[in-house]
Amino acid sequence: MACGRGYVRYIRAMSNPLQSQAPQLKRHRVLVVGGLARLEQEYRCCGNDKVTVDVANDNSAKLGASLANSDSIIVVVNRVSHSAVDHVRRHARRRGTPVVHATSSSVRHVSDWISRLAHEGATS
Repeated sequence: MACGRGYVRYIRAMSNPLQSQAPQLKRHRVLVVGGLARLEQEYRCCGNDKVTVDVANDNSAKLGASLANSDSIIVVVNRVSHSAVDHVRRHARRRGTPVVHATSSSVRHVSDWISRLAHEGATS
């Protein structure tokens, strides 16, 4: 399933050829750990032009690499293993990465946290 906004981004990028010459701002990378596997694509669609959302489930082999590349982390506490939470906490402490705990796996709840973290990341 693709994001409905993906087509708009493609058209917008095609309509402005000078956009590639403009200096690129660093996008804020948010990692969602846990959550429902069937909602992974919807979590990714919560990003915008300034935010990139990556998702890692418990069985994801890319958790370590995703943690290293993230600017902030959201842990969906009702859908994640204890070992994954411990791994995230240790890594976040070492790097000083902010971690928030979402109490619901709903897309709306996770999207609200993504917006808050992106706003805090832009102001700091």
